[in-house]
Order: sequence, then structure tokens, then C-alpha cells
Amino acid sequence: MYIATRTILLALALAISGCAGIPQDVIGIDGEKLSARDVPGATIHRILVAGTRAPEVEVPARFYSGVRGKALRFAQVDMVVPPSHEVGKVERAKQLPPDPTKEMVALDPKRLDGNVGFVRAINQALAERAPADRNVLIFIHGYNTSFDAAVFRFAQFIHDTGYTGVPVLFTWPSGAKVLDYVYDINSVLSSRDSLLETFRLIASTPVRQADIVAHSMGNFLTVETLRQAALAREFRRDGRLRYVVMASPDIDIDVFETQVQAFPQDLHKFFVLLSKDDAALAISRRIAGKVNRVGNSPELERLAKLGINVVDLTQVDTKGNLNHSKFADAPDIVQLIGTRLKEGGDGLSTAGRDPIVERIVKGVVTTATAIPRAVVPVGRTAVVQ
Repeated sequence: MYIATRTILLALALAISGCAGIPQDVIGIDGEKLSARDVPGATIHRILVAGTRAPEVEVPARFYSGVRGKALRFAQVDMVVPPSHEVGKVERAKQLPPDPTKEMVALDPKRLDGNVGFVRAINQALAERAPADRNVLIFIHGYNTSFDAAVFRFAQFIHDTGYTGVPVLFTWPSGAKVLDYVYDINSVLSSRDSLLETFRLIASTPVRQADIVAHSMGNFLTVETLRQAALAREFRRDGRLRYVVMASPDIDIDVFETQVQAFPQDLHKFFVLLSKDDAALAISRRIAGKVNRVGNSPELERLAKLGINVVDLTQVDTKGNLNHSKFADAPDIVQLIGTRLKEGGDGLSTAGRDPIVERIVKGVVTTATAIPRAVVPVGRTAVVQ
């Protein structure tokens, strides 16, 4: 039984990461004959980084390790997206040096000087934007994720959503190994105070609004931290926290029910994107005592009764990646999220429906043959079918 489970998990790791044979030590590695900054039509996204990973000393191009650091650290990196980029894809170099005309490149990683340096960087980024764009989007990655994988995925997501605010990656010390599941859970728990401190630092800036997008196990860290804020009466105290988008949450559904009890009753700013065919979470469920995970739970009504928006993406076909990253892999879904972040609104209408979700799915998704054709409201649940 142990050997069979180990084999399944190893196969799962390769499928999730999609990184077999792909260079990992790529942070700061530019093109050999042409700099990524000089590629006509390329787009540069400066991503600010906060996290609890220990710095990588022996391999500079790895930048951050999977070891738990002793302090909250900050950095920035310029992610360059080539003009040939396709929505929903992360174009990683198959060999080094990268080809910046076809592949994404991470340039000029820089460590920031503590809290002061991080706040200064956010303030500068906000000042460079028009007043309407002085927002922050915080991304919290999931299990089995190295720093490079997290920053490349976030860059793709930022680019494809068309987000115009300030992107902030919170990176916690995932071991980036499939058999480190328990290590990763404990890394999440050890990072709660640091994520809360990151939220507080962002709130100390003149940011207009802040949104959170979390993926997989990153949702466990996110909800635990927000619960901690709620118990301290800090949750949405100043009204600037807007949306919490929970993509494929790797959270025990029973635990999730107890977590949300700490929040105010009005949770219509929470969006859970789930898919009942999420194979990665099926393995997680098997490891965790066969209790449904929020991200692949068939119990839509149970989730909807918690007062959150639930969007069922089961019938969305991304043709790979174990259906675990539809929030970023499916072109129309990633653009749906981008529209929600851009247009805002008050969440659910009085009829219990989300107007942005309904309009985007009916107006955009119907044009894609691989994407379902309607959203059927079920209480506070939008079922994409």
C-alpha cells in the first residue's frame, strides 16, 4: 500500500509541476544574445515579494530556498513576458540561457531592506500609477511550489488578467517535493503571523483597495491568517480588503466550516473556484482521511450556505495539469477573474447572484467551444455548465 501510494504521489508531483527537465535555477538569468528588456513588444511586470523562505546562498539563481527562514523577508523581481505569450500558459525556458523572444524571463532580483524597504517599494509603485490603479493584488501559492514556480505563475496570471495595480507575491517555504506534504502544512502554519504582518504593512500604505488570490494549500494559509485577523477585530477594519479569490482550496471542508465561523456573516467577497475533477485534490483527500477538500467538493450547497460565492468549474477543460490550476490555465476563466478585479462591484446582487460572473460566463465563455455555456445560480453558487 505504501509503495503504491508513493508511486501515485510521485506521478502527481510531476503532473502538478510540469517541470520535469525544465531548469529551476533561473532567477536573474537573462538571454545570451538579446536581453529580455530589449525584446520588441515584451511586457515587464515588477513583482514585489514578501515571504518566510530562507535565502538561497549556494545557488544565487535559485534566490530563495524551501527552508524556513527566521524572519519575514522582502524582495522584488522584474518578470518579462514575451510578445508571443499565449493566455493560460507559462512559457518556461527548456534550457539556459532562455530565449526572451519566446520564453518568460526573471530579471534583476533584489532584496529589500526589511519592512521599511518593502513599504517604500509599494509606495513608489502606487505613486507611479493612476489613482484608479493604486491597488494591490496579493498572491499566495500552493503546495509543492518552489520560489521560481511561484513567481513565474504569478507573472502569467498578472499578465493574462490585465491587472494594473501592484502585484505582491507572498511566498512561504514549501519544500517543493511531493513527499513534503506534511512539511508544507507546517510551513503554512508557521507563516501565519508573517502573512498577517504583510497585510498590515500593505494597509499602512495609501493603497486604494487590496485583493487576495490564493491557490491550493495557499488557501489554508490565507484563511487561517484572515481568521486570526478576524479574531483580533482587524478583518476588513478599514474596508480596503476587497475580494478573496480561493482557487482550488486544499482545505478540509469540515475545518473550513469552523474557520469561517470567526468571520462576519457577510462573506460575499469570498469566491471559491472549485472543480470536482481536480485530481490533485483527490490525492490530498486520500491522504487526509478521505474528507472532501473544499476545492473539489461535490457539496456545493453546503459551501453556499456559508455565505460565499462558489463557482463550479468542473466542466471547464484545460487539457492537463490535473485540473488543479483552472484559475490560471483556462483562458476565459483567468480573464473572468481579471474582469472581476478590474470592474469591482458589490459582489452578489439581492437575488443571490454574482452579476460579473453571470455576464462574463454568458458573454465570453460561450464563445469558447471548450468552455461551458451558462452559469446556473444555486443559492449563492454559480455552477458553470
